Amino acid sequence: MARPSAAIVEVEIHGLDELLRDLPAWERRTELQLAAATLRIATLTAQVTALRAPVLTGRFRASIRAERIDSPGRPAARVSEGEGLAYGRWLEFGRRKRGGKPKGGRYLLPTARREKRNVKKQLAATVQRSIDTYPWPNPKI
Repeated sequence: MARPSAAIVEVEIHGLDELLRDLPAWERRTELQLAAATLRIATLTAQVTALRAPVLTGRFRASIRAERIDSPGRPAARVSEGEGLAYGRWLEFGRRKRGGKPKGGRYLLPTARREKRNVKKQLAATVQRSIDTYPWPNPKI
């Protein structure tokens, strides 16, 4: 039997005020988790680069570092190598004939390119985990 078209359907959703109130707290929590995730990715990149780097005295390998960058509203990390070493750039890029630009790199840049593929997946998984584990208000329908 068909329902009469004049019937009114009402839907009430309660809890939207609580949800709006909780969004800033969730955002701060997610930013902290994303910052930790980017630092983990940078640390992994630094470790793999250090394994690939040549060792004669060990100073170049010891100069490879991952650090968190404080930028407002943006979780970021940086991997650096060769800081304080006159030959750090030469080890990474080599010598170019006829003044050509350095291309590609040998240790850090290839590792960072390979790890770049995983960054999006790691950050998406972090956000999804943050959504799933946050104690959201329970709306009543």
